[in-house]
Amino acid sequence: MFKNNKDIFRILSDAVSGGIVIVDANQIIVPANISADTMFGYSKNELVSTNLKHH
Repeated sequence: MFKNNKDIFRILSDAVSGGIVIVDANQIIVPANISADTMFGYSKNELVSTNLKHH
């Protein structure tokens, strides 16, 4: 049914209306849901891999 954890995250997080962002130990955005993209005004490709230390 699900191929990996990324599939599970995408399906569950895209079902909620709030923005969800996961940040790794280096403060880099790993995945984000559609609401987060809209909330921050970025496209999905721009938001993922953004380093929060530099913002």
